[in-house]
Amino acid sequence: MMTCKVCGKAFERLAPHVKAAHGLCWRDYQQKYSVSLVEFINQRYITTRHKWLSYTDKGVFNQSNARGWSLNDKDIKNHLAGKDCIGVHVTQSASKFCGFDVDTGDFTDVISILDAFGRLGIESNRYLVSVSGRKGWHVDLFFADLVSKALIQEFYKIILAETGLNSQQLELFGGNAKGYKLPFGVHYETGEVCAAVDEFGQPLPENEVFQIAPMSIEALQDICEINNLSKADLELMQAGEKLADSVNALPVYDTDLAVENIKRLIAEGVHDIGIRNKSLFRVAVYARQYLKLKQANCIDFLRNWIAEKWSAVAVDAPIIKSVEYVVRSVYRRNYNLTRKIEISLADIREVMSVDAGNKLQNEKLRRLYYALLVHSKIFADANGHFTMTYEQIGKAIVESKNYKGSAISASLQKLAELGKLQFIRKGERRDKIGHDGKSLKTNIYRLPAFYDGITIEIEAGAEMFELCVTPFQCKDCFKVAICRLMPGRERAKFINKQRFADLPQCKNLL
Repeated sequence: MMTCKVCGKAFERLAPHVKAAHGLCWRDYQQKYSVSLVEFINQRYITTRHKWLSYTDKGVFNQSNARGWSLNDKDIKNHLAGKDCIGVHVTQSASKFCGFDVDTGDFTDVISILDAFGRLGIESNRYLVSVSGRKGWHVDLFFADLVSKALIQEFYKIILAETGLNSQQLELFGGNAKGYKLPFGVHYETGEVCAAVDEFGQPLPENEVFQIAPMSIEALQDICEINNLSKADLELMQAGEKLADSVNALPVYDTDLAVENIKRLIAEGVHDIGIRNKSLFRVAVYARQYLKLKQANCIDFLRNWIAEKWSAVAVDAPIIKSVEYVVRSVYRRNYNLTRKIEISLADIREVMSVDAGNKLQNEKLRRLYYALLVHSKIFADANGHFTMTYEQIGKAIVESKNYKGSAISASLQKLAELGKLQFIRKGERRDKIGHDGKSLKTNIYRLPAFYDGITIEIEAGAEMFELCVTPFQCKDCFKVAICRLMPGRERAKFINKQRFADLPQCKNLL
């Protein structure tokens, strides 16, 4: 039985049918529809022609212009006719398709992929399912433009999470350097036709193949952005970066976090895209700390707030999805609008123990160490891990405007060499440039002396210095703390020829 490529019906003899039903002679019919498949393959699969695969019963041979000319339409026609079996390579960094090879031998695994596509909003005319020719199937998703391999790999992780399959059961092509066998040909070992099938595993009429249209890159980006925020197994991979983004957006020691300002924000809503994440964070903290809402109720509270008070221009699917992530972060880390930040004499002595062998460098490094300590008291997790951007560091140590990131980086590195700082993450690149225009993930730090309990031993009842809400509002906050806690003889070694009375007033001393 042969299937008509025009109407999809099966006939013992196809030529009389296409003549009577469609007015096509056999030659015109063959030429028209073989060319259509050639064009389909050209448009959907081929991004580079200098290198491809030619499969034979003796193995696989990589072709790289060895014969003197590139992959062409004749090669594709030979593939469709079963005279050859070819596969394609993609460019080094991008592809126009994403291929999934299901090798489990169980068609229900294909159905689970198609179900996942449906949940992710991918329409059925965006992909092609075909028999692999051996024991499995291929599921190929097509894109309107070249898509970065990094984004394809991100999408692959989402599909694995959605289906519960692992990388051995579901292999990725198009997002890596592997060659990929084309459909519609004959398998080079089994001789089985690699035909297109529908969601039931039945032959798909070729006229439906030609109706398959590529999806936009924007749609794929939305899928990855939205679903990465809600997957528990992907959350761990992205937690550091997402928390860093939250800290970046948070005015760490700013009185804008005052309760009255947040009440006003809740009443007025958000009307600017640029402040959405920061606003969600503030209101989530307020709802946890002052409204005493449970986590699930806080999520509902924020979503209702967005629906009722936000301008339409500020609302989209990613921000709706991010509500759940922001709330989980706030409740997991117990963020508060105001925090009691205290410095002990033991803390000061550890900061003053920094000695790089140079007086000017010592002063700068000690100020940096102090700034990191204060920041960690607010944001460090149970393991002592925290993030602090270069911009925040620059403001905290109140250096001149020409104090570049390279100088901050050098100072951080010096603290690490002295054993005062650990880099939990440093210099890692993002898969794609973030919303803040940065390509590098924020560094994650740890101060071992304060979190290993080796150096710092604070006696019970020891005097503490409580910092202001904005502890770095003046450049001498550190010196004020020294003068407040250190015995005069000891502090004279560090604050030479400067009287306590000459220091700027601090509200803790009024």
